[in-house]
Amino acid sequence: MRDAPPGRPGVWDTRVRDLCSQVLSVAEREIMVRKWKGRIGGPSMDADFEKWHLVMQSKWRKMADRRGQTRGEEHQGQRTSRLPGMTEEIERKRKEAAARQTATGKRKHGETPTPSWASRDMEIEVGNQKPDGLILDTEERAIYIIEGARCSDTAEAMEIVEVTQIHKYRALREEQLLELRRRYPGYQVKQLNFIIGIPGTIVEHRWRWNLTTLGIERRRQDRIIRKCMTASVEGMQRVLRAETRGGDG
Repeated sequence: MRDAPPGRPGVWDTRVRDLCSQVLSVAEREIMVRKWKGRIGGPSMDADFEKWHLVMQSKWRKMADRRGQTRGEEHQGQRTSRLPGMTEEIERKRKEAAARQTATGKRKHGETPTPSWASRDMEIEVGNQKPDGLILDTEERAIYIIEGARCSDTAEAMEIVEVTQIHKYRALREEQLLELRRRYPGYQVKQLNFIIGIPGTIVEHRWRWNLTTLGIERRRQDRIIRKCMTASVEGMQRVLRAETRGGDG
């Protein structure tokens, strides 16, 4: 993200359902950083980092408190609006829908009736997915799923992992999430996989295409690729050293 152009906020290791709130938080911080970096009459980040950092910490705490209070009020409202026996009613409706589906059988064109709760379950399942990263591109009107994976150093293994990762988030790309569709109408959900072999092998043209899609220039692409390959090799060395020590023990 240090090499990405502005206007593409990203969140990492977070559930899809939290993307909207997380992206807003990241965007607010970026705006504040730009504002205070060149603010006249206020602390400059470059001139006096400690003073600037104290000011920013205070503002970040206030932002976090406001978000926490809002979420607490929403949660309280949901909790008080929950009627007694609602859980049992939902379960009863599910069982009735399943019974109707079994009794009806297949429709004319071989389609199986889908009960209404199935779409809600899919919404929950998609919302709970946690890809490695999610990047919002407001210029291209796209949400990018960033997924990294390591595998053995063969073309066949890399292709298997590529297909597996693509299938894993198929529902998110095709169906998306109700909150995403409402908050970002017209946005496409795309997936960029970064597959690397344990010794640091990559399919370079795929990595270049992914990084170019994210707006990263060629010179910075070289640095990112080198760092990722080095990290993969060093990670493997640490594993081997740990196994060696365990074997000696």
